[in-house]
Amino acid sequence: MRSAEGSCDVALCGLNEWTCHSGAKRCIPLDGRCNAKVDCHDKSDERDCCSEADYFKCSFSDRVCIFARRVCDKRGDCEDGSDEIDCEPHECRIEGV
Repeated sequence: MRSAEGSCDVALCGLNEWTCHSGAKRCIPLDGRCNAKVDCHDKSDERDCCSEADYFKCSFSDRVCIFARRVCDKRGDCEDGSDEIDCEPHECRIEGV
């Protein structure tokens, strides 16, 4: 994180970072945004995610969304596991068959 020239309270986050809205002006990794885990003290990294394209709304809350690419990835990102429901079963290949 770098400070803007002449200002100590404006964070200039890198291309792969997201700026928290709190007074601390903290930068978090971009994949920390909308991952159903709070990274910013003010929870701004988990706000307004459902309105953006390429997001999946967790069933337990209208406000909690995750990146759509995290759906059916064999990892429960939503507290209720709704991102792993109704996924296509993955077939295992047995050697020699």
